[in-house]
Amino acid sequence: MKKFWLFISVLIISFIFFGCQAGDSGASKENIAKWNQEKDWKAEVGDWLMLRLSSDPPTLNPVVASDTSSSAINSKIYDSLMEISDDLKLIPNLVEAFEVSPDGLVFTFHLKDGLKWNDGKPLTTKDVKFTYDVIMDPQNQANNKRAGYENVRKFEVVDKLTFKVHYAEPFAPALLKWTMTVIPEHIFKKDALNHTLKSSSHNINPVGNGPFILESWQENKKVVLKANDKYFRGRPYFDKVIYRIIPEQAVVFQMMQIGQIDNSIITPQQYELAKQKPDVGDKIFSIYDVKEYYAPSYTYVGWNMTGQNPFFTDKKVRQAMTYAIDRQSIVKNLLFGHAELISGPFYLKSWAYNHDVKPIPFDDKKAEKLLDEAGWELGKDGIREKNGIKFEFELLVPSSSSTGKKVAAFMQASYKKLGIIMNIKQLEWSTFLKKTYDTTQFTAYLAGWSLGLDHDPYAIWHSSQTETGLNKIGYRNTEVDKLIEKGRREMDLGKRSKLYNKVHELIADDQPYLFLYIRTDIETVHKRIKNTVFYPYGWYNMTNVGFPDAAEGLFDKFLMNGYKWDFKSYKGAFVPKELQLYPGE
Repeated sequence: MKKFWLFISVLIISFIFFGCQAGDSGASKENIAKWNQEKDWKAEVGDWLMLRLSSDPPTLNPVVASDTSSSAINSKIYDSLMEISDDLKLIPNLVEAFEVSPDGLVFTFHLKDGLKWNDGKPLTTKDVKFTYDVIMDPQNQANNKRAGYENVRKFEVVDKLTFKVHYAEPFAPALLKWTMTVIPEHIFKKDALNHTLKSSSHNINPVGNGPFILESWQENKKVVLKANDKYFRGRPYFDKVIYRIIPEQAVVFQMMQIGQIDNSIITPQQYELAKQKPDVGDKIFSIYDVKEYYAPSYTYVGWNMTGQNPFFTDKKVRQAMTYAIDRQSIVKNLLFGHAELISGPFYLKSWAYNHDVKPIPFDDKKAEKLLDEAGWELGKDGIREKNGIKFEFELLVPSSSSTGKKVAAFMQASYKKLGIIMNIKQLEWSTFLKKTYDTTQFTAYLAGWSLGLDHDPYAIWHSSQTETGLNKIGYRNTEVDKLIEKGRREMDLGKRSKLYNKVHELIADDQPYLFLYIRTDIETVHKRIKNTVFYPYGWYNMTNVGFPDAAEGLFDKFLMNGYKWDFKSYKGAFVPKELQLYPGE
C-alpha cells in the first residue's frame, strides 16, 4: 500500500510539472541509447535543467542567506567578485585583477568595466562597499558572513572600478573572503537604512547580475530561473533552471527512475538498492552518470551550552552523550558504509584535521559512569534525574532529512537504555533554521555543516560569535579563542595546521557537538547533459558559462600582482539539440 501511494505521488508531481506530457519523460530505450553515445557533441543552446530542493529557500538575498537551498539559487542569480575553479584555485569573475602589498596588509581589487545589474544600472565599487557595510551591521543578521570581514581596518573606494581593503595585521584567509557575492545598493539601500533587509520584498523578487534571472516562484512547488541573455560572460546554454520543491527523497528517487531529475544527490540506501536490484539499477545507471566523493562537510548534534537547560553545560554529560552512541553501527547499518567517523570540527581530508585525535568509541558503561559522576542518577522509574529534574530533552531534526530522522531514532533508543528520554521534533527547513538560531528555542539539534575552502573556524567556534555569528550553542574556551586568532594571522600553512590541530584536540575533549560522521555525497547527472566537468566536490560547470572564446583581449586583463592570472576556463554543460527534452522559448 505504501508503494502504491508513493507511485501516485510521483504521478501527481509529474502532472503538476509537465502537464499532459508527463508520461513522456524521454527515458525510452531509443533515447537512452542516444544519451550513452560517445561522440564529439556540438554545444547548443536549449533545454531545461531540472533540479530538486527539499523545501522553499528561506530567502533569495545572498547576504542574509545561511542555508544551502538559498545559496544554490542565489549563486545563479547573483555573481561573486571571484570564483573557485575546478582545481580549487581562485579565478576572476567581477574582479579581473588584484594586487597585494608587500606586507600583505593592503589588497587592491579591480572590477571589470561595463558590468550591469539586470535592471540596467551599472555595478560599481559602490555596490561592493554597500555589501560590505550591510554585512558588518549586526542588525542585518548576516551571521554566517560577518566574521570573514571583522579583521578589515578600512574599506576604501578608489574609483568606480577600484577598491582597496586594508588590514591591521596579516589575515591568512583574506583573498578567499573576497569571493563575496555583491548585492545592488540602489535596490537595498532603503532596507539597509531601516534594518529591514531580512524582510525586504526584493528577497523574493531579486534584481541580480548572474547567468540566470528569477522568472517565477510558486511557493512549495517550484522556482523557475530563465537564462540571462545579457550576462557579461555570455548567455548560459540552458534556457531555464527549474527547482522543484520535493520534500521526500523517496519521491525524488522514483522520479529519477524515469529521468525527471537532472542532477541530484541520492542516499547510500538508494545507491545500494540500485546496485543490488537490476530493475532499479538498469534505470539509474543507464540514465545517469554517478560519482561518489567526500564534500567538505560533516553531520553533528549541537548541545545548547548557554545554561538555559540543566544538562549540557557539564562536559561529563556531553562526553557521555557521545560514548552512548554506537556511531560505527550508524555508518554500517544506516549509511551502508558510505561514511567515516570524525572526532572534531574540521574537514576530514584537510590539512586542519588532527588525525591523532581518534573518534570517541562506543562505550555505554563509560557513558553510565560519566553520568553518575555528573550527578545524573537512575530514579525508581528508570529515568535519570538530578535535583528533582528528569533527564528529558528535545532534539530538533529537519523533516526533509530521511537519514537525519533515522539517526535521531537510533540515538533515541540508545539514550533510553541509559535512562535518558530524548523526544524528537521534526521541523520544516525554514522553521528549523529560525529555531536553531535562537538559543531560547532549542536544547539540541541534528544538522550538518558545509565548510569553506579555507578552514578558518572563527565563525563557528570563537566565543565572540555566540551573539552575532554561527556559534549557536554558546561554546566558550579561552585557549581555543587564542589559537583561532593566532591561526588567522599565521601565513605559514604548516604552522597554521599545528594551531588548528590543537584547536581540534581541545574541542574534541570539550565535546560541544556530538561529532557524528562525514558522509559521502553520491551525485548523479543526466547523461543527455554533455561537457560536464567533475572536480573534488562534485560537478563543476552545470551552469557555469566560462569565458567567451572570441574575447582574446579579455584574458590579457586578468592579472595577479601584475602577472598573468592563469586559470582553466570551461564552457558550460549543455544538451545537444537532438537530445533536448524540454521545449525552447
